[in-house]
Amino acid sequence: MATSTALAFLCAWHQRVGARAVVQRLGVPTDVARLVVHMLLAGTVASIAGTGTLGHKDGPAPEATFGQPMGVTVDAAGNIIVADEGNHLIRKISPCGKVVTTLAGTARGRADGKGELACFANPRGVTVDKAGNIFVADTQNHSIRKISPQGVVSTVAGGGCGAHGCRDGVGSTALFHLPKGLVVDGTDSIFVADFKNNMIRRVSPQGVVSTLAGAVEKGYRDGIGARSAI
Repeated sequence: MATSTALAFLCAWHQRVGARAVVQRLGVPTDVARLVVHMLLAGTVASIAGTGTLGHKDGPAPEATFGQPMGVTVDAAGNIIVADEGNHLIRKISPCGKVVTTLAGTARGRADGKGELACFANPRGVTVDKAGNIFVADTQNHSIRKISPQGVVSTVAGGGCGAHGCRDGVGSTALFHLPKGLVVDGTDSIFVADFKNNMIRRVSPQGVVSTLAGAVEKGYRDGIGARSAI
């Protein structure tokens, strides 16, 4: 599956109030209100993983279950990486949607380590760099985490012990407040939507966090840097 199809994946999760697509690409809506990952291919939306039942079961994609799939991306090998927010896990769907496995995480918490030794707290965003590193917006831990190709989870930036706030700096000296979306560019800089701070932040390859746009007070104003409002 080509990397360009990353823009063609949708995630939807069940809400008590009914159907609602919560993550979508290409502006194509879906009214499937299940814990399912979908793919848009040639104008057709098809379910590729999940049963629609709450759970955290790995295995053949049609039999696997999710807790609340939110962020989604595709790596160079065609694997679909999913931030399973409700289960506090990072999951992988193999190319062509065959098998679902858990890459990292075990329960809600904050811990670095390999695979199930690591913990996340409501991860919402994922992105992949050209070396195959997965970066995670670990929302309730107010931090940016990295999963290496070997499955080792480390913290790139954000306060220790889940501290939150608004501060630029290096690594754990920087503070975020509910980071949600993120993307990595060709220079390996990570751009983060820092939700509660109403800012766009940048994490350099050296782990230096800076603020590109926005101010803590939300609003709608064009301008440069802190003169803008989001």
